[in-house]
Amino acid sequence: MKNISLSFLVLAAAAITWSCSDDKQPWQEIPSSPITGNDATVTFNGVRSYGVVNIDTRSESRAVVTLSNIVPGYTEITIPADMKQTGDATFALSGTTDLSSPPEIFPMSKSTALPPIYNMSLSGTVTTSGKAEIAVTSTLTSEAQANFTGKWTPEKMLPVSAALIEHAPVVIDLAIKNQPAKSEQLSATLSLLGGLALYNAIGAIDLQSNGSMVIDYSTTVDIARAVSEGLDQTNGIYKAISDFDASTGPNLVFWYSRSPYLLITPYIPNISYKIDVDAGKNPNLNDGAVTEKVEKLITDLAEMGVDTKSLMDTFSSLNSTGIPVAATASGSALKIVIDKKMLDPFVSLLSPALPTLDAKLTEYLAQPANDAIAEIITTQLFPALGINSLQELGQLWEQDIESLTITINLVKA
Repeated sequence: MKNISLSFLVLAAAAITWSCSDDKQPWQEIPSSPITGNDATVTFNGVRSYGVVNIDTRSESRAVVTLSNIVPGYTEITIPADMKQTGDATFALSGTTDLSSPPEIFPMSKSTALPPIYNMSLSGTVTTSGKAEIAVTSTLTSEAQANFTGKWTPEKMLPVSAALIEHAPVVIDLAIKNQPAKSEQLSATLSLLGGLALYNAIGAIDLQSNGSMVIDYSTTVDIARAVSEGLDQTNGIYKAISDFDASTGPNLVFWYSRSPYLLITPYIPNISYKIDVDAGKNPNLNDGAVTEKVEKLITDLAEMGVDTKSLMDTFSSLNSTGIPVAATASGSALKIVIDKKMLDPFVSLLSPALPTLDAKLTEYLAQPANDAIAEIITTQLFPALGINSLQELGQLWEQDIESLTITINLVKA
């Protein structure tokens, strides 16, 4: 009898142990299914971002967090995270990873490049009911920042002498075939007008250490007034005749350095989203993919005669790296250089659209509200170039312009 009782107790204890071991631990209750919409409260560098969060719990203290279409320029990033229970159904997450590929203009693919460009950090919480609050922050590596990080403003000197040319906001050096005198005169005119436009349009360019490029600009530039009042001939400087009342904000344009280039990535989905919001529209908050507006633009260009396949092939080569511009920083000065070789592929591909753009320009300049701009284009800019239309500008570019260098001079704020 005692043996029977003892056996019964052993079996009962084993059954209890077995049933208890089958119960899930709290961390095992965290859903493995995608977390989206209002259940995924995610920020990137302090700004709300929308996409999909997947949390793969590996143990009570470890998880792998996958963020899809959340970090601008990346279809997907994966961050190993430490996990700690902070409440009955809540777990804290924290983790870091390095990204060696730059953000893409359109997030299409993942690529690998060395050395690392970004250090990514993640912190937040997830609940067993499938709600996540996550903050992701980025920091450019010291190599990717080079010495470009900081806020830069346009230089202000008029390009009226060789001594001052290094301190002019825009310097254009143009060489027209067999016309050195005209080239020199045209370079001086375009430098003066280019500097006037830049100085009155852009207040500052902030190359932030998190990789965002934030631009302060004016939405109220009066071109005619700028021409008449924006040139201080007495002191040899440009004057801004309007306030810089707007900013692109973070997470729209990104930058990093890879010697000898400063590479710039305008992130089209976020830019498109901001345009919609500014226009009072309600875009799909969970769509980080290419928008219909971009597809429509491609269709419109095709209808204008542009070889959109070649254009997209050219674009795809930039998509995985960013748009390169030659740049050097020395002390408090930053010099950005763009030349004809950089622009040639796009000008050649877009030239078939120039007749259509001519018609649109004519229609635009015919509106009374644009009289001042029309006067500048028709009485100053076009005559200086020796052309009467954009189509003639395309011909000038392809047949007569031997070289073109545009230098933008900035100074640390």
